[in-house]
Amino acid sequence: MLLKKTVMVLAAVALMAGAASAQVITPINDIQLYTALGAPSSPLTGTVVTVRGVITVTGGTYNGGTHYIEDATGGINFFDNGAPALALGDEVEVTGTVGVFGGEINLSGPFSYNFIGASTPPAPLVLTVSQALDNDGSGTPTFQDY
Repeated sequence: MLLKKTVMVLAAVALMAGAASAQVITPINDIQLYTALGAPSSPLTGTVVTVRGVITVTGGTYNGGTHYIEDATGGINFFDNGAPALALGDEVEVTGTVGVFGGEINLSGPFSYNFIGASTPPAPLVLTVSQALDNDGSGTPTFQDY
């Protein structure tokens, strides 16, 4: 009887430990919020978040530490000269603090990383200038699009 109780207690502790270590993933679109005039206005500024997505810009592309990660909802920059070697298409979880640098919402350190696996970078979206300017999807760029 004592052995059965001990096994049940150990199983419960292991289950709770696993649940406690699970990361809550924040959709990037929930982080990326700007005012109508384009000023950063993230409701999560100063909050530690974990995002999961595909690396679309690696360190060394623009400078030694700038990376971009994209999920199905958007993309975000993080700057870390000490990041592990990341390749285009790598699927990773990145944990950092939501902040702003140079007018752009980003993640800042300290960082933690969880490599999920190799993936395929998203294909570029090909748009005409008119399509890019048509923010409301009406087919015609107008003043109301801005």
